[in-house]
Formats: sequence, C-alpha cells, structure tokens
Amino acid sequence: ELEEIILERASSLDLSEPIRGMKQRLEDRSRGAIDIKQGPGGLSAIQFTIQYLQLRNRVPSPPLKSTTRLLGTLRMAGLLGARDHRDLLTGFRFLRELEHRLRLMHGRAVSHLPSGEALDEIAAILKPGTTGEQLMDELEHTRRRIDSVFRKIIEQSPGPGPSTDSVEKPVESSPDERSTCRDSDA
Repeated sequence: ELEEIILERASSLDLSEPIRGMKQRLEDRSRGAIDIKQGPGGLSAIQFTIQYLQLRNRVPSPPLKSTTRLLGTLRMAGLLGARDHRDLLTGFRFLRELEHRLRLMHGRAVSHLPSGEALDEIAAILKPGTTGEQLMDELEHTRRRIDSVFRKIIEQSPGPGPSTDSVEKPVESSPDERSTCRDSDA
C-alpha cells in the first residue's frame, strides 16, 4: 500500500527541519492577523505535530481518519504523553469551535479573528457572558500550549520515539478515550 511505502521511507529521514520550515512559512504569511489556522499555535501546528509523529514512527492513519482519532491513535501508541495529548485535543476542539463560529458569522471559511464588537459577539456565542478580551486570553493560552507541544516534539532527536512529557508504554484506552477517538472534526 502507498501509505506503508511513504511511512517506511519517511521514518528514516530527519523531517524536523522541513516541517519547521513549512510551519514558519505559514506563520509568516499570517503575520499581523490573529489567524487561528496558520498562526503560531494554530490548527496547522496540531496537524504538523500529528503528521510528524506519524511519519517519524511509521504510524498508519486509523480508519475514518480525523484529527481526534489520530491524536487518540498516537496517545494509545505511547507517542503522545497524557499532558501533550490533552493540550492538543482541547486546543483542537477550542480552535475548531472558534473556526465554526467564524464560518457561521461570515457564511464562508474564515480563519482570522475580528476585533471590537465582532470579537465580543463571537465570545458571547462561544461562552455566554464572555468578553472578547477574555476570549483572546483563552486563545493565547491555548496557542502557547499547542506551540509548546509542537516545539518539544519537533526539537526531539529525529529518531522514532514518544513525546517527552512522559515516556510511556502504549496505553489501553478508557471508555472516555474511545469516545474521544470517535469525535467528529469535519
């Protein structure tokens, strides 16, 4: 199968620099805007982290591939520690919800956050009683956690191995984690 061939070849390469470079180019294009997709600690950082771990460790995609399933697969394989998994999963859900709200407001895909009253409106929809400033604080906290996981994993030695928040054996999934793996992220 093609995926097996790609994983076989990629696992012997040091992909950290090319991935870091691709991510940096995306971030450079989004400078000056609050971009929840391509900016630092955005959705693309989660995708780059997942794909890097898959390629480095020869992890095939699960059936019905989705971000939450891929994170669950990497966690169960012992390649993402509990804290890194939680940070990426909760960050993904938060950013994806924000992205959906922007799409509903604009009637099209949008990844840049507005300012002023429009930001307050999004904040109130996401969490009633929340201000735009509070939303920005949560967003910055989330993006820092995601970017921290990305940097830690990419800066590890290029050989196969788990994330460094804890070296773990593969884990058995609990009912909660199994349901996490079934979450949709369409």
